[in-house]
Amino acid sequence: MRKKLKKMFCSRLIYQATSLNKLSNYIRLTIFFLLFFGFCRMSFAQNLIINEIAPQGTANFANNDWVEIYVSVGGNYTGYTIYEGNTLVSSFSAAGFNTFTPSAGDYIVVHETGSWSNSENDVTGKGANNYWDIWGSGDFTGTDMIISVRDAAGTTWIDAVGYSNKDGNAASTFKSPYDAFQAAVMWAEGPATFTDTVNDAEVQTALVTVPAVGASSGRDEFSTDSNLSADWTTQTTPSP
Repeated sequence: MRKKLKKMFCSRLIYQATSLNKLSNYIRLTIFFLLFFGFCRMSFAQNLIINEIAPQGTANFANNDWVEIYVSVGGNYTGYTIYEGNTLVSSFSAAGFNTFTPSAGDYIVVHETGSWSNSENDVTGKGANNYWDIWGSGDFTGTDMIISVRDAAGTTWIDAVGYSNKDGNAASTFKSPYDAFQAAVMWAEGPATFTDTVNDAEVQTALVTVPAVGASSGRDEFSTDSNLSADWTTQTTPSP
């Protein structure tokens, strides 16, 4: 996991730039907008950001797939849910949290592995690795899939990412999760709907390339989230 630029750092830069007495109001406003929409281009509106994915497992977490979620705004996320396609993978309540209130800058890692015990979940605080680890008993699809974080009801999407093996032949069952992903306005690329055998390649091209076994795909050090595949790059030495 790469070092993230904290929101407070951006806020401090903006404060300093806009409080210089010798600058005209016009120049102050110009600097403000350049900093806020340029250098400090992070998705503050999204309190939870899917930051890194390893749907085929990595060496440092052998035999399990995982998704890392960055907490950009601390708060009460009790009951929030993680979906793979239309399937509920986990929820913070099901993981054993009576109340889940991570702080800004924290990381949550949702693991899917065959060897799982609920007692391994970090329900009282971050683990020794400084992450909130949550364990599930399945595995993430390694071909074409949508992973999303949603509210407790599972109806309001907080963040999502779509990935593909880009073989030119997406499964017909991918239509429902892909169409829901686009309808929730989670992505700025690709057709609005998937039509099997018609626009498979177009749909797949618009998504993140699924990382190979042992690798992950992640956002940059600023956790840039512009809902584009270009936000993501392959990490050959992933973390966590």
